[in-house]
Amino acid sequence: MESPYGVYADIMKGQENAFVPRNLELMRQADLAWVRCDFYWDTVENPPGTWHFDHIEKVLDQTEARGLKLLVILGYTVPWARPVCDDPEPWLEYVRRTVSHFKDRVKHWEIWNEQNLKHFWVADPDPKAYAQFLKITYETIKKIDPAAVVVYGGLAGVPFDYYEKTLQAGAGRYLDVMNIHPYRGGLSTAQEIRRFLSDLRRFHDLTVKYCGEDKPLWITEMGWSTPPALGRHSGVLIDAALARLFPQGVPGKIAVIYDPLYPPSSCLSTEVWRKILRTSAELEAVRIADLKTLDPAKFPVLILPPTESFPTDAQDEIRAYVRDGGTLAALGGIPFYYRMTVGPDGVWTRGDDNSATGLSLAQTFRVHWYAWWTQEGTPRRPQSAIAPGLETLLKDYPAEKLKGQAFFAQKLLKQGDSLEPLLVYAEDSTKAIAGIYRFRSDWKGNIILNTIEDSMGCSNRTLEPNQGIYLSQAILLAVSFGVDRFFPYEFQAVEHDAVDPEHHFGIVHADLTPKPGYLAYRALTKARPAGSVNQPGELFAADGKLCTISWKRPDGQAAYAIWSPADPVTKNVGISGELTDAFDCHGSEVKVCDRMTFSQKITYFIFRSDEQGKEPALRVESGAAQQPAPPPDAFVLLSNANKPKEIVGKILYADNTLRSDLTDGTYRAEKRSGGGSDGNAYTTIQAAISAMEAGDVLLLRGGTFKERNVRLLRNGKSGDVLKGTPEKWFTVQSYPGEWAVVDGGHHEETIDGKRIVFSVFHQSGAGERFPAYWRFAYFEVTGGGPALVGPDGKVRTHADIQPIGGNGFFLWPGRHIVFDHLYVHGNYGGSGPNGGAGIKIMNENGGAQDILVTHCRLRDNGWPGEKNQNLQNIVFFTDYAWGNFPKIDIGRAAVRNEVRYCLLEDSAVGIKYKGTQYLCLNHEGTDMTAKDAGDRLHHNIVRDCGRGLLFCQDFGQAYNNIVVGCDVGIEIGSPPATGYRELFHVAVYNNTTIDCKTNIVQWKGWSEKACNYRTPPFHPHFHAWNNIVVNAASEASADRAPLAILPTYTKPVEIDFKTVHVENTLFAGRSPEQPTIRAGSASYSVADAMKAGWGKWLWTCPDAAALFSGKQDAAAWKTRGDFVISAAVGDRPAVTVGNGGKGGDHPYLPRVRIPDYVGAVPSGKCSGAAWDPAKADPDDAGWVDYVLGLERLGATIRSPAKAWVSQVKNGQ
Repeated sequence: MESPYGVYADIMKGQENAFVPRNLELMRQADLAWVRCDFYWDTVENPPGTWHFDHIEKVLDQTEARGLKLLVILGYTVPWARPVCDDPEPWLEYVRRTVSHFKDRVKHWEIWNEQNLKHFWVADPDPKAYAQFLKITYETIKKIDPAAVVVYGGLAGVPFDYYEKTLQAGAGRYLDVMNIHPYRGGLSTAQEIRRFLSDLRRFHDLTVKYCGEDKPLWITEMGWSTPPALGRHSGVLIDAALARLFPQGVPGKIAVIYDPLYPPSSCLSTEVWRKILRTSAELEAVRIADLKTLDPAKFPVLILPPTESFPTDAQDEIRAYVRDGGTLAALGGIPFYYRMTVGPDGVWTRGDDNSATGLSLAQTFRVHWYAWWTQEGTPRRPQSAIAPGLETLLKDYPAEKLKGQAFFAQKLLKQGDSLEPLLVYAEDSTKAIAGIYRFRSDWKGNIILNTIEDSMGCSNRTLEPNQGIYLSQAILLAVSFGVDRFFPYEFQAVEHDAVDPEHHFGIVHADLTPKPGYLAYRALTKARPAGSVNQPGELFAADGKLCTISWKRPDGQAAYAIWSPADPVTKNVGISGELTDAFDCHGSEVKVCDRMTFSQKITYFIFRSDEQGKEPALRVESGAAQQPAPPPDAFVLLSNANKPKEIVGKILYADNTLRSDLTDGTYRAEKRSGGGSDGNAYTTIQAAISAMEAGDVLLLRGGTFKERNVRLLRNGKSGDVLKGTPEKWFTVQSYPGEWAVVDGGHHEETIDGKRIVFSVFHQSGAGERFPAYWRFAYFEVTGGGPALVGPDGKVRTHADIQPIGGNGFFLWPGRHIVFDHLYVHGNYGGSGPNGGAGIKIMNENGGAQDILVTHCRLRDNGWPGEKNQNLQNIVFFTDYAWGNFPKIDIGRAAVRNEVRYCLLEDSAVGIKYKGTQYLCLNHEGTDMTAKDAGDRLHHNIVRDCGRGLLFCQDFGQAYNNIVVGCDVGIEIGSPPATGYRELFHVAVYNNTTIDCKTNIVQWKGWSEKACNYRTPPFHPHFHAWNNIVVNAASEASADRAPLAILPTYTKPVEIDFKTVHVENTLFAGRSPEQPTIRAGSASYSVADAMKAGWGKWLWTCPDAAALFSGKQDAAAWKTRGDFVISAAVGDRPAVTVGNGGKGGDHPYLPRVRIPDYVGAVPSGKCSGAAWDPAKADPDDAGWVDYVLGLERLGATIRSPAKAWVSQVKNGQ
């Protein structure tokens, strides 16, 4: 049985062609078996009579090497045979040549694509012409290769009439496989599921009717685009309109229609709208039936789904709502155009209304629109522009990229009513494309409208998280109900344009990082491998609230898929048999219990059949939904790359009050003694770790453990390195309600004439001997390295100590390690390259990966009072292949590490990157393949260090940090350096640096002797936005400047300023004329930088003290959101710390948004000391209180007592 799983990928010509090996490897990893692609006629034959196949053979070699089969599309029109149906001989020669050349390697040929659309067919679509075209092509292919499979060209949508006419013209005799592209919205209601399956059945029935036999049905395109701008157009317009209507804010709640029986609203939950709108008003979902009692006083605003459809059967209620003072927002195209009516079952369907009925419906709301098809001389697609006077309010609206469909007029308004334009025709500002109808006559409400189609209202576009949900439902339903092959469109997204939906269909991003669609496809093939056989059963439960599909896997295991087609529903669950796995549609583990809540995300259950052949069973019973019982006590383990996992192993204890180890399970935790049944306990941490297995949790009892050189090995100083898995982590943390201290005792020894100092936790080894999947939480680590006073009683300096050793944690290297709520201090070492540190992650044929340091305090590590940069609180060794970056294997480089919400104090360096980790693998900075792999340093407070953050990694992100009293605040690269080139694409934003000599600096990153790979100009692709620099040095020299970019002392440096982006930054305690920015060998004032064009929205202010909320405690670190940076001028409002940020999307990181505020501290919400570390809300200024409060670690902050849980949010 052949695999049903494929995907469309333009691997012969498009963007995928540039990344063929990685694309194909990702397909293989997801267990896909088929690739649908084009053998473009104009690349095979060009010029006429000259044939080229080498480019196809190279790709075909790679697909075959990975076991992938091709479905090849033959097409399309070429200049010398246009249209192809009028002169088929050139076409047939292309077919003969191509099929003859590849007949031994390709067996499946699709004849054209979406021939029912003029865009592809070129001539007017003609079913009879295509039937003849298919006939001659089929005969040509079969003459060359009788074993070839000829596939009917995929039809766009579900055009039954077109297909039937081709069959009536004889096409049925000349196809081996039928093929459709049934694009639609998500199958998110029972109605949509039934419609989808009905469409499949109808095509099947037509095939049987005219062909006399059942032929395979394939879906070779179906998918959902996820444009970043989805809904943004409507959101910006709604926000602007509400600002005009309610200057003091919306006086109540905003109602949004979210009704599972009303298809246009099926994906528009309040969570979706919260991502689209910026209003602070509370949003509440309502159903169509609720509109009868919707009170404008409580809900001053009602938002319809942004489509051209309108719930006609509720028009009276909606008119009454507007009449009585409500504000209706109806955006997304021609308003009130298609009528939606409700059936006896409560389900809404759309009629085939034309413009006349749509216009008449609009007129009942006193809205008049006109378009080219209703009024002669009207422009067909008028270019939009922002209405005069609203340029600031609508600054985020991309009017220049969008065109309307019609204009609004005041024709039906009464005295006192008005139409306020928001968008107008670019060539005539009197014509409104979007606007507000304000009613002040006998009606008292408002209607916000536009005629620009919003991508959110289109069926095959959605938010990115929904893509995987929709795709898994569609594939599973299709292959379970008669479809033999399924090819989503498409594999790799183009992503050149944030607005164009065609750029965002891919299931992986342009940089090949997975989207939810890829994760869902991979999870589906894991649950339902090729060769699975469908099992009989009803799709819908008796109450219609759940869908269930079951199958038998080729390994003999039984599998079920269950989901709710509408609202989440909680059901009793009964299981018989051995459950081997359970996960959701994205592959995340699902906890199975007696009562479970099912949502639109599919849940997969996998069972093993017993030896007697008795089949397992999954029974989901009916019953009123209720809250499930609380789960049992569990540990929650989470790194920045993994979701929470429950404890899956055993609990062990380390208790140094015991006289001997208890290895027979008789430890009594309550009494810290024997005679119990709580498990095994050990007198040392080392002994306990040596006994651990993956998934185990080691609880350290309160008190001090005098241990050093604790190894993460099976047998202490020898044996295998202990490595967990994503499902089974090793965990070490204090016992609930207690606090353990691990003290290395500043021990040193002389061995073979050499003085050796020790780390507290130490693991090193060659090759792959590194720990992985470990979590250390809620305890204290101190005493690594030597004592400050030597055996002779004399005070030492760091120069007296050997250059290696002396750390709290020393891992060489580490992967997937979490440090959570640790207090690491007083660990000392020498000043050589491997000097002392609190946490040190070395490299060994590769660097640190997926390390998370969160909610920790690190203080006084390295050597007290010393500023040598080899002494640090945290250090990642990032010199893997740094001198020869073309040889870097990104898979082994230091990537995806994160330090957040930490308090870092009193060290030579707060966080250091030793060496330079190149991830952009060319000289110009244009290789963006690894753009998502950069580390993230954020929401940390660093004070009284020589250097605050010393960052040496391409694509690194440093944001929302507060750095105080350091010689250098944030340093990118390190002089003097011997690296290969400067760093690329480092982003430094929303940081606040206070009282630092140099606040933000990016060095060249290379020495003149070592730099021989190219000549200037240098293009650092340096990004610095939304930063606040307070009380910097007065000058702007090479080594002292508020902000410096590739500074030098004397020799001029040529910089490509097009790659320098310094924006929305406030320099407090300075005047506009002072030299502020050092770039190369030149110094610039703020005004100079803006005049040069590479500095934008840069400000100075003389009074730095007024920036902050207070003078003591956390208030001294929090900037005031209402602090005025630039006064209001005319219609332009004042710029404040709260609104002066750059905002918008990150220039290269998907799904990352730049804040609208300036500095490290959000200016709105502040929960203060009540800030919850488990939620880690980055938009809550309370993080400052919490991080400063980490001074209490070990005192009032101890290991969580309730349920032994320490939650760590993943920080994406």
